[in-house]
Amino acid sequence: MLPCVVCRMFMFRGISSQFPPFNPPTHTHTHTHTHHTTHTHTHTHTHTFTLSHLPSFMLPKPDEWQSASFEMIAKLDSMLLPRKKFLYHYKNVRWARGRNETYLCFVVKRRVGPDSLSFDFGHLRNRNGCHVELLFLRQLGTLCPGLSGYGFHGERRVSYSITWFCSWSPCANCSSRLAQFLKQTPNLRLRIFVSRLYFCDMEDSREREGLRLLKKVGVHITVMSYKDFFYCWENFVAQQSKFKAWEGLHQNTVRLARKLNRILQPCDTEDLRDAFKLLGL
Repeated sequence: MLPCVVCRMFMFRGISSQFPPFNPPTHTHTHTHTHHTTHTHTHTHTHTFTLSHLPSFMLPKPDEWQSASFEMIAKLDSMLLPRKKFLYHYKNVRWARGRNETYLCFVVKRRVGPDSLSFDFGHLRNRNGCHVELLFLRQLGTLCPGLSGYGFHGERRVSYSITWFCSWSPCANCSSRLAQFLKQTPNLRLRIFVSRLYFCDMEDSREREGLRLLKKVGVHITVMSYKDFFYCWENFVAQQSKFKAWEGLHQNTVRLARKLNRILQPCDTEDLRDAFKLLGL
């Protein structure tokens, strides 16, 4: 039997006090992905997310609540990033002054047993002092049902594979809280592709240590290359033309990839020491 494949697209609005009420229309959309599979899906409703299942360290602080709950809006026309906004925030330039927001495009793959597979797509940005990585974790009750238990949906095992495409790498605090969460969630795997490295120039920066911590808990961290920018352009951007590489894209990818490799290298060295110790060498 062929596996059942479902594709949905979401755009999350953070603290919703800034936005007017939304009455979502019935909307049918055909979305073609780069792997040449076409999915048709219909959105007719709005989901409200509750936070009761999350561990206490993931709950919003009092000053992050403002006056409204988190609301997930399934409206296709609002989900795609404007072309200029994507190019501005995702360019992997050496000097990125003024880019104070972090954007996160995500793909959530949910597998229930051997014959059911679903995909969710969407994007987020940080709002009201709450970093985008933590905003994403607070939406997991909607995106990943069954995640907080033992990973089973009835008699079938539920597993999740999540991919992020981020304009900036996580800060030290977000890395720490992500690592803590992932330790408690064995049925979730996370990959992070980053356009630029956040505060990683200093050898002893806390951000570098945070990236090493994420690697230790199994997160695969990679610098975005042309194919990753192209994928985001095709799937997350309201584009009217083909993706064109900006000047310096490849050179900056190579430079940042080398820097990230040097940052993560101490983690590899430490792993070798542990291995030698176990072998009695």
